[in-house]
Amino acid sequence: MVEALSFPAPGLDVPMGRRITGADLHPGGLALLIRTYTGVFEYQFSSPMQFSELVEEPILLAWGPLEEPQGESVAYDSSGLGAWTLSEDPQGEGYQPLIWYPCLGAEGGQ
Repeated sequence: MVEALSFPAPGLDVPMGRRITGADLHPGGLALLIRTYTGVFEYQFSSPMQFSELVEEPILLAWGPLEEPQGESVAYDSSGLGAWTLSEDPQGEGYQPLIWYPCLGAEGGQ
């Protein structure tokens, strides 16, 4: 049986500001990135995949980002020490900004 979990979405309390548009689990299972329309956040776990800890306050990686008018996706880089974000802005005329942010947690998401 699959157990569902609810948690308060991070982000600014503005219309659609807390709408989750993307997520990625760290390769080691010790952190989770959440992307909303107002920011990129990292939750760190005390042991792998402790999703019950999502009620804790996440680490803010970036507000916005403002360079992405319709930021939708987020993924850890291959080292797990940084995060990539990408926009789905329909006005991008075939080019979208791919932006990298360092993970700011005490152990860089590891």
